[in-house]
Amino acid sequence: KGLQANIKQNWQVANNLSWLYLNSDDKKRALTFSRMAIALQPKNKEVAFTRAVALLHHDKITIHWLY
Repeated sequence: KGLQANIKQNWQVANNLSWLYLNSDDKKRALTFSRMAIALQPKNKEVAFTRAVALLHHDKITIHWLY
């Protein structure tokens, strides 16, 4: 319980764990940790990027290219 509480208060740990899970077979957990990180640092570009990649991996958002 202590570790989870610490992660919820530390956006860097949550963001790094999200990125690690994106590079594993357990990509669903990446969504959980990226949600924690974005809640703590909603304007941080690194956190926003990790969140976007996690959402893309789960088909939660799509990218439309403009030419």
